[in-house]
Amino acid sequence: MHPSFIAVLLSLPIWCNAQQNAVPDEKAVNFEKFWYNTFQLPAATPSVSCEINIAGFRVTDARFDTSTIGFMQKAFPDTRRKLRLKNGTTADLKTFLDSSIVKFSEPDSAPAYEILCVVKKLWLSDEIYDSDENLPVADKNTVHDEPKSGIMLRLEFFASGSTEHTPLYRYDTTICGAEPIFRSGSTYLATALEASLKKLSRFSASRINASNKKLKTEEIEAYNAERFALPILEQPPAKGIYMNFGEFKNNQPSIKEFRVEADKKTDDIYAKDDNGNEILLRNVYGFSDGVNIYIKGAGNFFRLHRANKTFNMYGAKSLQRTRQFFTPEKILTMGLNPETFSKNNTKINYKLKHHPYQLDMETGDLN
Repeated sequence: MHPSFIAVLLSLPIWCNAQQNAVPDEKAVNFEKFWYNTFQLPAATPSVSCEINIAGFRVTDARFDTSTIGFMQKAFPDTRRKLRLKNGTTADLKTFLDSSIVKFSEPDSAPAYEILCVVKKLWLSDEIYDSDENLPVADKNTVHDEPKSGIMLRLEFFASGSTEHTPLYRYDTTICGAEPIFRSGSTYLATALEASLKKLSRFSASRINASNKKLKTEEIEAYNAERFALPILEQPPAKGIYMNFGEFKNNQPSIKEFRVEADKKTDDIYAKDDNGNEILLRNVYGFSDGVNIYIKGAGNFFRLHRANKTFNMYGAKSLQRTRQFFTPEKILTMGLNPETFSKNNTKINYKLKHHPYQLDMETGDLN
């Protein structure tokens, strides 16, 4: 066999096998075996007075994943815990909303409306990042440049007649605080639900009846289902590098050939430029080997796990900052120079700590 041909045979597997064998995130994670932590909403008190006679609420869960309302990301040694409401999302939300409305005082002849509440997002998290100083917070001790605990909630309200629904308004908010989810998850949710009803008091029967926009139940259901019609949810993942979230959700990686080097500290991904030179790519969203999908966080790639119409990830969004305290005696015992430490004798370290997250299929964020 010609030496040059042997050289080609030897070089090809290095590139191809690196894509298949140098796989990051080798920890086996089964989200189906996560423990469930159950929340119970506090009893609601009638606090919202309306100009219309509300017969009650009907709640529809139109989220990408209806199996959970969040993950436990703090307080437990093992954070592999899902969150759910005691009687189910739709049942507990209906009970709370029904109990929040002040009994209508007008004559019984007033038309009664059922209020349809469509849940588009409901997620409790200890890992909400937002630099917006105007973000609502639950207490004054919340720091905006640190990950916060809280809730992300988006609801759509309709006034339902016998066969049609009149759109009323959308409520979209993020509420954060310093208290972790395991301690105050039900409080975050109750606070957001109470706030979502404030606009309802502005609607009168005449305003609702005058609205020209009427939707049938089938139209609302079809509109909600459109959000799920994403190629990445309907097709096997295409092999290649996703440079951004758009390429990911459309299952159209722009770079087909690549090589991954997985390390204990960082994962690197390489591709070839137009001249055939191998280059290190840094600003990528993720990649697929044709079977599994990995997205980038904290300088590493973590595997996505399908969860209904979205994906879960057990990994890290950023390196966790830790503060190590040294007493003067310990500094001297270790043979270190006290002048290299701050006045508080502390040292800042950064470590990679795994937590469960869910992928927001509308924004590409991990929460």
